[in-house]
Amino acid sequence: MKAKKPFVLARSMCMAICFLLLVAVCWSFFLVQQRSYAQVGKEVKEKIKSFVNPESVTQEELEKYQKELNAMDFKFAIPSEFQEKANSTTLDLSKVYISPINQYENRSEWLSYSVQERVALSQVPSELLGELSTDELIVTCLNYNLLGDIGLYNSLQQGFDILKKQYNGFQELLKRKDAGSRLLAEESVLRSLKDREVKDLINECYAKGKELLESKSGGFRYTNEVYVGLRCLCLHDSSIKRAIERDDSLKKFVTEGAQFISIDEIDDTTVGELSVLIQERYLREDDSV
Repeated sequence: MKAKKPFVLARSMCMAICFLLLVAVCWSFFLVQQRSYAQVGKEVKEKIKSFVNPESVTQEELEKYQKELNAMDFKFAIPSEFQEKANSTTLDLSKVYISPINQYENRSEWLSYSVQERVALSQVPSELLGELSTDELIVTCLNYNLLGDIGLYNSLQQGFDILKKQYNGFQELLKRKDAGSRLLAEESVLRSLKDREVKDLINECYAKGKELLESKSGGFRYTNEVYVGLRCLCLHDSSIKRAIERDDSLKKFVTEGAQFISIDEIDDTTVGELSVLIQERYLREDDSV
């Protein structure tokens, strides 16, 4: 099914900037313990700013990215690493459910319905819910007609709380035991992760972040690893939780899902302390630089 994607580039760039935060706080090059947290944090922030440079993105790169989006079979981008990691037994794109009535293919008909009717039309048929693998269900949720409404509220978390009440796809996803390690940032799911799974999740964020820093085109990926990673650590590590809660901007981003945070809003000492803690406790030796 081909459909025009309402993918907003500015939002993608915002997510990429947020994502760079987690990459930078994990960047082991800066983690020389003899230096103060503030010194480490200052260097980390300078590293972020050196990569977040709008002038480094050419018009040709923007056009190439848009063409790639237009060629996709789904209304929302599927993270490349997610699709590559899932094999044919866990992700069969032909099984992914997309509402036959939607705002992209049947716009005039879609607009003729009330909001309540649109919600009802967008539900996954009950007989299909149990048959979808977790990966297929995740992609189905990414294609929920009203997913964009998540950004209409005071925070991403508030938006998601409302969407999960109205959409049976999210309700089913929250029941899946393996959902946390795949994509979701829901607190109840992240709390269920074991120590080994937490470490795996953080290392995955680090690996993707390293690739992102080395490739300008990587900045356009659909990413929420920074939010998932820091939210997960805040729930599982009391020291990291204290560091996050000392900084009001970072606390709002992690605990409330604030949609944007500038690196300049975060104290140097906090960035440095998080860098050291994540490096020492979570990154594997073979992932160090």
